[in-house]
Amino acid sequence: MIISVASGKGGTGKTTVAVNLALAVARESKVQFFDCDAEAPNAHLFLKPQFDHREAVKAACPTVNGTLCTFCGRCAEVCAFNALAVLKDRVLVFPELCHDCGGCARFCPENAIGKKEHDIGFVESGYAGAIEFFQGTLTPGEPFAPPIIRALKRKMSNDSVVIVDAPPGTSCPVVEAIQGSDYCLLVAEPTPFGLHDLTLAVELVRKLRLRVGVVINRSDVGDNKVEAFCVQCGICEEVCQFDAIHAYHVNHLSCEGCTVCSLMCPKQAITMEEVISGHLFISDTPYGPLVHAQLEPGEANSGKLVTLVRQTAEKIAEDTKREFIIIDGPPGIGCPVIASITGATAALIVTEPTLSGIRDLTRVLSVCQHFDVPTFVCVNRYDLYEGNTKQIEEFCQEQGIELIGKIPCDLNVIYAIVYQIPVVRYAASKASQEIKELWNQLIEQAQL
Repeated sequence: MIISVASGKGGTGKTTVAVNLALAVARESKVQFFDCDAEAPNAHLFLKPQFDHREAVKAACPTVNGTLCTFCGRCAEVCAFNALAVLKDRVLVFPELCHDCGGCARFCPENAIGKKEHDIGFVESGYAGAIEFFQGTLTPGEPFAPPIIRALKRKMSNDSVVIVDAPPGTSCPVVEAIQGSDYCLLVAEPTPFGLHDLTLAVELVRKLRLRVGVVINRSDVGDNKVEAFCVQCGICEEVCQFDAIHAYHVNHLSCEGCTVCSLMCPKQAITMEEVISGHLFISDTPYGPLVHAQLEPGEANSGKLVTLVRQTAEKIAEDTKREFIIIDGPPGIGCPVIASITGATAALIVTEPTLSGIRDLTRVLSVCQHFDVPTFVCVNRYDLYEGNTKQIEEFCQEQGIELIGKIPCDLNVIYAIVYQIPVVRYAASKASQEIKELWNQLIEQAQL
């Protein structure tokens, strides 16, 4: 039995539910726990396993033998991800764009292309009491988590109840984590945001044809709309590096669009069809223009979509002579986050005084530092546990990072979310005052 625990967004309590579910099941059955949130694995903070094994997860990108290469350009033609560019006297390889599909090497007429492996993260295992614990960790700066998740899932046992803590969202890492599950448990919160993200998550699970149930966390706050929504209702296979083709059927959610299957088909029986991976929106609001996008559930090009949002926002800002662009970045440390922060004037990391919040802060900070983005920190709900807030302050001081805001717990924030009004416009509360002061500090410290 494989039970995956997922959510349409971060912060719903998904990991809390997964961890406690594993502890409950472990009283009666043998349990394996897989933390597949490779961008921010936090379940170990609660189960406290003793790790006794670690192995690296590798990916490969092409290397070009300049002696054999004739610079014919065939490799660049077949690469669907623009990871190679052929010049007159050399070939440029962009490792960050390579999906390791192997197409360039297969079609090189001179056999001039090899592979160079590099570590993209690691998986580790151990025991938390009677629970066999597995965890994957993506190296900051690496854009693709699915290879880590695939390496984890290869360790699943048929004689255990398997609990999978999936990443948040609805993109390809989530698909990789939950597909093959016997049951998917979606954790949601009773707010308009929670309902919106739950509908996307349910759509993804239905596409994968999984049995699904919903848990409403913090059910006594917010509204009842989430509860009302939940009604209980050949050659190609050999060359596909993503296990997307089985019995001549293509699982489009697993397909990366590399085109190798269609190029290798001797009868040209496979054609590539364009699919809509997301939608870009430009909206007018009482506070100014809003550029936003929505990724189709199960699609993988979230980084490209984020880049398109940024490019569109920059064009609007230039045309309307607006001084600031504020980017609401996604959770995690993968490709969408990298696309959000690269080239930014400054990054503001919002954390919370919990064990997972402190750990996630360190990982997101490492990504910002990797891309040389000036970084500042704000602690949300700082008075929830002031001991951990103090620990965050000391960490920031050690790292030479300015902590420029501490937002208190404030029920007005919950009410503002329920009524879909920014808290700074909803009430002159402690939280809204601190957010306004946070902006002043950001302008001063970042010299905006």
